[in-house]
Amino acid sequence: MRKILFLSSVILAVFLSSCGDKIEMPEDVIVYSEINKIVNVSNADSVITTRIALAFEIDTCKESNKQVMVYRIIDSISICNGYEQIAIFEDKTTYMFNKSDIIPGNNLWADDLAYLDNFAGKGEKFIGYRAVAYDTSTRYYYSWIKVELSVDKSLLKIISRADNLTESNPIKAGQVE
Repeated sequence: MRKILFLSSVILAVFLSSCGDKIEMPEDVIVYSEINKIVNVSNADSVITTRIALAFEIDTCKESNKQVMVYRIIDSISICNGYEQIAIFEDKTTYMFNKSDIIPGNNLWADDLAYLDNFAGKGEKFIGYRAVAYDTSTRYYYSWIKVELSVDKSLLKIISRADNLTESNPIKAGQVE
């Protein structure tokens, strides 16, 4: 009798759960663009993102210990309608995504400055970032930038980028459609 009652309960639970409305995620809207910029010790550069520009710079104050940085260029327009955040570790080094890793990952977010030194000599890797938009509520839009940093940190190639314009949907590093 217990077996019949248990089996009936399981069948009823499966039936009821299959009758409910299924929640469908909105379809991704990915915008991809080639960048092909070079940053070196004498040439900082920036990338225009969905909300503002992210600047890339190699700091040569200590020639033997270069620091490669990415940070937001803040202007009065960006402060009014949102901003960008870069995926980081606790020590402010930029979180390094591999192709097909999901952004957002299990990481923190920097509002201002992050270091790319951990990318040195690792080949083509991805920086994850998100646009934070707000009006009546806070909304997130996830993106990536593909970069390659030389072993000696003297040359940074900014290769390409993509944004998922669908609110709150993640993006895979390297996803172009």
